[in-house]
Amino acid sequence: MVIRIKMFSDYICPFCYLGKAIIDKLKNQFEIELEHVGIEIHPETPPCGVDVKKYLSQTNETINEIYENLKSRGKQYGLNVCDIQMLANSRKALIIGEYCRKQGKNEEFTDAIFKAYFEDCQDIGKEEVIIAVAEKIGLPKPEVEPPHDFPDHAATSDADKQQHT
Repeated sequence: MVIRIKMFSDYICPFCYLGKAIIDKLKNQFEIELEHVGIEIHPETPPCGVDVKKYLSQTNETINEIYENLKSRGKQYGLNVCDIQMLANSRKALIIGEYCRKQGKNEEFTDAIFKAYFEDCQDIGKEEVIIAVAEKIGLPKPEVEPPHDFPDHAATSDADKQQHT
C-alpha cells in the first residue's frame, strides 16, 4: 500500500528540513509517495534577506543553542547543518519549486534547495543560487533564469496555499 504524503513547507524552515529527512528515512520501511507544496512562511522578509540574529531578536547564546539542537537532531538523519547567518527570502525559490513540481522534479529540487540553504549556507533568495540548484537537478538554465517571476507558477503556488489553509 502506498502512503501518500503532501508536505507543506518552506525551504527556509528548519523543522520542514528535518521533517523531510524523517520522511526520507521512513521510505526505507514504507512505500511513500511524497509531494512537496511550498508555503512562504515569512513573506515579510525583504528580497535581500535579513540577519537571523536580528530577525529572531534573541541573544547569541540562544541562537547557538538553536543551532546545536538543529545540528544534533539533523545528524540522526544524515544532515550536516551549517550556522545560517541569513534568513533568506524564499519566494523565488518557492516559485521555481512549483515549476519543478509541474516538471516532475519536485523532490529533487526540494532536496537540493534544502541542502543549499541548510548545509552549504547559500542564500536561496539569490537568483544565481536558485539557477545553480535547478541546473544541478537537470533543468536547463533558460527555463529558470530571469525574468522568472513566472506569474502562472506564483499564482498556482498561492492558489495551493489558499486551498490548503
